[in-house]
Amino acid sequence: MLGEKIINESTQSDNYMVFSVYTTDLGYEKIKVLGALNNFITIGRTEKVKARDN
Repeated sequence: MLGEKIINESTQSDNYMVFSVYTTDLGYEKIKVLGALNNFITIGRTEKVKARDN
């Protein structure tokens, strides 16, 4: 699937002993997810703000 490929290419994972932290940068927003024992919890979401033209 196209969506799956985009997510895979824009996601970075940091693996620790018992859990992993996944950060996905979609261009307009960044999402951080904690994964442990096949459970996933969103722990952060940041919307990117476009620069204003004066």
